[in-house]
Amino acid sequence: MANNDFNGITCFTLEQEVAHSALSDSLNVLMLDSDPNPSYYSRQNFPPSEKKTAEKHLYILAKKHINCFQDIIIRHARQIGNETNQGLEVFAGQMTYQNEPRQCVRINATDTTQLPILLSKLAELDVQLINNKKVTPYTSLIFYKKFIEFIQIEEGVYADKNNKNRFFFAVDKQLDYAELSTGIQIIKNNCNYHLFDAFLASAFVDNMALDFVGIYSDHCDKNRFGELKENIKRVYK
Repeated sequence: MANNDFNGITCFTLEQEVAHSALSDSLNVLMLDSDPNPSYYSRQNFPPSEKKTAEKHLYILAKKHINCFQDIIIRHARQIGNETNQGLEVFAGQMTYQNEPRQCVRINATDTTQLPILLSKLAELDVQLINNKKVTPYTSLIFYKKFIEFIQIEEGVYADKNNKNRFFFAVDKQLDYAELSTGIQIIKNNCNYHLFDAFLASAFVDNMALDFVGIYSDHCDKNRFGELKENIKRVYK
């Protein structure tokens, strides 16, 4: 892997609990939401201050399979962002729903009053959505794609130029989520460093797929990245 900074469409894989959003009732589509705050906050009551965020993480699901669905969403994401005054970020994705994979749109929303504009645009694109219904909270495996600008901070470790809390550690092979989850628990137990959530990422750059173990944390101790990198190399060799 070249050491130079680079960018590309990146696929994220993560596991989260999702639940029925109250927004579903007024929009008349099934909208799921997940906690936008890192789950590591719950460990040992850290940090003691109250979690606060103005952003919502939302998901809407396609009723039927659509060919080239992700390409359709990626092509129109910027236009939707412009039309909603950047109150919505839209990403193409897939998630489990009723134990089956479903095409979905992930939405990062700072202004939910703009959601009808998004739904109108999806209707124009003939993306039919699942109607509103009650859903018991469940854990879903979620995939979504977004454009990332990678900034190298040391060999094999990259930061997200547009998100100060997201980092990527290069690995030499593609992992599945079960491997990631098992390995991260080993790493956290061995290095006693718990203040991050982990995800998988694959970036597509210059006809290559580059694989990463990603971490997200509001409280990253970058001085320990060398230790974390060596543990990642050892566990995922």
